[in-house]
Amino acid sequence: MEILALSNDSVFEEIHLSEYNLPFCTGCSACFRKGHEYYPHNKIVQYIIGEISWADGIIFATTTFNMQPTALTKNLIDHLCFMLHRPFFFTKIALVVSTTAGIGADKTVEYLAGTLRGLGFNKCNEFPLTSHS
Repeated sequence: MEILALSNDSVFEEIHLSEYNLPFCTGCSACFRKGHEYYPHNKIVQYIIGEISWADGIIFATTTFNMQPTALTKNLIDHLCFMLHRPFFFTKIALVVSTTAGIGADKTVEYLAGTLRGLGFNKCNEFPLTSHS
């Protein structure tokens, strides 16, 4: 995690999923049946949820692999899936960014923005970026 202060009015905190060693979601459904505090990877996921809760908004960035987000990103989404039934990020906004050297960034940001809306985000802006490799 890296904290960047650009001015006295704004602070950006970077969360790199690769640094958290989040195991794959096993589909145990404990988060649905009992609550997220009972599922096996709660400690890591709860930290990320806490950071999102603290923020006014998030910039969700991923590269596009095969017209979808990366496996690390999808794994986080799988862990947050219980929130589709109990959303609570109603005061949050998001910017979803994805890059690709071919095709599919538009599908990636559309998928992620739709998921974030399901988690309660009231505004999700999309920015797909295609470059040429």
